[in-house]
Amino acid sequence: RYGGILLETEDSERVKQSAKRLSGLLSIPLFNWSSTSGLKREDEPGAIFGTQHIKGALQHIRASRFPGIYALRVNDSDMENPLFLDILEDACRAMEDIPGGILLSGINAAIPSRLLGHLTSVTLPSPSPKEYRDMLVGIVKDMSKKQKVRVSLTQGQANRLIRNLRGFTLLEAEKVLTK
Repeated sequence: RYGGILLETEDSERVKQSAKRLSGLLSIPLFNWSSTSGLKREDEPGAIFGTQHIKGALQHIRASRFPGIYALRVNDSDMENPLFLDILEDACRAMEDIPGGILLSGINAAIPSRLLGHLTSVTLPSPSPKEYRDMLVGIVKDMSKKQKVRVSLTQGQANRLIRNLRGFTLLEAEKVLTK
């Protein structure tokens, strides 16, 4: 079993949704890391002390061996840093025999050969028509909170709109539709 997964997608919102869904399915907590807030448990107000830097977050994951989904957004230069790779390898090893794992996103780099036994990659498929439709419904609901909104699309027009959104991430599609 792998201790870490590299999610290949440009859509940070889908990474968040996937991490949350996985956490719920496994009934384990979700932890998110960002360079501005550090490692933070989803249902807790503050960050874990000493985790503002990615290396501190990984060291915490390795040392605590606490079951959870750890969603970390990293950059390509991290995957070229030997010290980072050492710490990532140790953290992935620590997660291999407990529930959960490390979800890395935000990078386009290949997995270094030394991590192949501990980290695997998964490409998130493009959003489904249902995901685009749910996003459209969400936009209308959000807009309806501010002002009266009336949508008059036939089923065929709605389907054509959704087909034309293919290729966009959900975030890109939402930007196109709300601008």
